[in-house]
Amino acid sequence: MQAVPREDGQTLNEHQHCQCVSELTLTNERLRAEVEKPIPMYLRCTRCSLPHIDRDEWTTRPHKTHLCEGCGHEWRISDRPTVGVEVLASQFGRDKE
Repeated sequence: MQAVPREDGQTLNEHQHCQCVSELTLTNERLRAEVEKPIPMYLRCTRCSLPHIDRDEWTTRPHKTHLCEGCGHEWRISDRPTVGVEVLASQFGRDKE
């Protein structure tokens, strides 16, 4: 079994190296999925101020551009995917009281 050198001068055997690479790949995939998950936001059209609520497939489909149902204006609120919601859920769970 061949030794794989590390930056700190120690070495890993091939099995340990493969295990580290697998763990890093899994971590990167989880982070990518989290970044692509739409951020729930209370959105208003930047032109006419009509509230914007995403429905049906748009509630889970990652997207950055929103279309106003009132005036037809398209806008972006973030470089990350967002979803327009009617009510923001509290992180403390008190919104259901």
